[in-house]
Amino acid sequence: FMGAGEFDDIVHLSWTQGTAEYIKKQAYTDVTLNTYKMAHEVCFEEVNALSAWFKAHLHQGLKYDRR
Repeated sequence: FMGAGEFDDIVHLSWTQGTAEYIKKQAYTDVTLNTYKMAHEVCFEEVNALSAWFKAHLHQGLKYDRR
C-alpha cells in the first residue's frame, strides 16, 4: 500500500509513482498506489483504505516473485 497526496509539495506525486513502479520492477508484484486530493497529510479516506489493505494482506504475507 502506498498513499500519496495529489497536491503534496514535499513528496511530489511523480516521485511516489516512480517509486511504485521501481518496487514493482524489483519483483514485489502487489504494490497498490492510492492517491488522494490532499497535500502532505493523512485523511480519513486514506486511513480507511490502509486498514482494508492490512485486513486483506496481513494473513497472506507479501507477494514476492523470484524471477
